[in-house]
Amino acid sequence: NYFSALSNIAWPLMCASQCAKSARCEVATHIGTTKKCYLRTKDHGEPKTSKWATDNSATSFDFACSAKTSISSTPVVKKPSPVASRDLPCRYDNAFFPKG
Repeated sequence: NYFSALSNIAWPLMCASQCAKSARCEVATHIGTTKKCYLRTKDHGEPKTSKWATDNSATSFDFACSAKTSISSTPVVKKPSPVASRDLPCRYDNAFFPKG
């Protein structure tokens, strides 16, 4: 379940930045079609791909992921960015976390 839903978040990295600022947040999911950002605690499931996630431009960032994940992930590029304050998350394009 998510603990916060933010509106008018235009870009996925802006959503990840909001998660990086919160000690409670482990996963951030940005929904491109609605410009909403959902922040989740450690009680999240595994990332899943689906037609819904693709159709709605879902992008998820997992701040607690390991190199071994259930679907392919791309670490966020190491460069000065709004998410630099915490360990770099794994990025999942067209994926969401179903428990949230």
